[in-house]
Amino acid sequence: MKHSVIFDAVRDEAHKLIRRHQKYASDLAAAVRRREKRSGLLQAKHIHVPEYWSADRGFNPYYVRAHSAGIAYAIDKALASGRYHPRPAVIYQVRKPDGTLRDVAVFQVADSAVSTLTFRRLIEKNARHLSSHAYAYRRDLTIHDAVLHISSDFNLKSRIFIAEFDFRKFFDSISHDHIHRVLKDERFFITDREYRVVDAFLTAPALRASEYARDSEETREKGIHQGTSVSLFLANVAAYPLDRKLEALGVGFARYADDTLIWGDSYDIVCRAVNALEETAAEMGVQLNFNKSEGISILCPEGLQAEFRAKTSVSFIGYKIGSNLISFRPETLKNSQDWLSYLIFSNLLQEPKRGRLAQERIGDVDWDYVIMLAQVRRYLYGELSESQLRKYMARQTPLLRYHGLMSFYPVVNDEALLKHVDGWLLNSVYRSLKLRGKLLREMGFQRLPLPHGLSMAQLVTLRHVTREGKRIDLRFPSIARVARLIRRASKTYGASAIAGPGSNEYYSG
Repeated sequence: MKHSVIFDAVRDEAHKLIRRHQKYASDLAAAVRRREKRSGLLQAKHIHVPEYWSADRGFNPYYVRAHSAGIAYAIDKALASGRYHPRPAVIYQVRKPDGTLRDVAVFQVADSAVSTLTFRRLIEKNARHLSSHAYAYRRDLTIHDAVLHISSDFNLKSRIFIAEFDFRKFFDSISHDHIHRVLKDERFFITDREYRVVDAFLTAPALRASEYARDSEETREKGIHQGTSVSLFLANVAAYPLDRKLEALGVGFARYADDTLIWGDSYDIVCRAVNALEETAAEMGVQLNFNKSEGISILCPEGLQAEFRAKTSVSFIGYKIGSNLISFRPETLKNSQDWLSYLIFSNLLQEPKRGRLAQERIGDVDWDYVIMLAQVRRYLYGELSESQLRKYMARQTPLLRYHGLMSFYPVVNDEALLKHVDGWLLNSVYRSLKLRGKLLREMGFQRLPLPHGLSMAQLVTLRHVTREGKRIDLRFPSIARVARLIRRASKTYGASAIAGPGSNEYYSG
């Protein structure tokens, strides 16, 4: 049987989800093995599958992969006849950075494939039709382009008026009539078949897994589903009239889905832009969330006098941006420090605090420290070793897809903060080592190997050769060092060319 585009899309979607699940299972098995080595005890391993896999076999990628030819044939027929409708989605909640919950919809594997295929076709045809200041979910523009655009504009002025307003439940509230009107009135490139698919996803219901029914006749009357690809295009469509109005006013702005930052030289023009924002929100069927909005303020360097409320930086997506500074949002930094703290605790302190540790962990080196340092380095550096990083810093920086934390933030230049994080990390490890040494001595380990007893300065430069002659590079990793390398690579090749896979994916709302 000749393979269709739909067949390839369904198979690829199933393979993607299977790879994701297998990676989870592999990572879980590795974590269990590490706990067993640390504790000397067998550990239980429970591989979980998403709850919605049991709601309907169409959510199970293994089933879909095995039956992809038949499923694709049925979808092809439904699309050709104009009768295609996705099965209901399953809805679940994820916690947002501010602690509130966001509803996310998961469609069956084959329907997700149709959604992704439709999104790719629509965004390829219409990317140039969208505003150059709309940065969400595009291949030609990225988050990093948005941040550099904002920063470069801010850098030109000693004082600038900025407006920061949030939408309330943007994705949940968008009017379907508004989307249809914009798609038609603004002459987007969309075929009748694509239009029917878009409408089918707009009206498809989302149900709890426990209440799932594949033949549900419920329909969604407003809002777009978060979690499916075609919604990413529709979010840009919904805000397209806003982009046009802001461009006509001549204000500076950057928009990523519903996150919109506006700035200008005068209070008057920024006020007019906010009026346009309120007007377009009403057209979209969305309200502004004044309780969470910063409103209008003046951005200026610290210490400079201002007529009314002033600030030195603004938050946009995962970044904090000032006149000449690009940094992390506090929430972003906290999440990273929390994960680093977990790696330190789980390797160095978790088992000793329980009064147990496998004897072989303490040899001619503390192997739990070695593992902890490798995990921290991988989190910060990706696949780069310390030697590779230093070699790339000393010579020409290569064109690579970098990984690790800073590959998500390739344009951050807040050197003071990065050095502060380095100091915090080194101090956290040093204090944890001292406590680990105390706990181990209480357990009867009297002679402790490297790195116990070393100063912080010695930890930074530590290398070791085992009794078997194996060289171990235990030099302490540095977020400031890898940030300098990735920033230099960004200047050489462009941030989008070297940033890590997935670094342009930011889901707001």
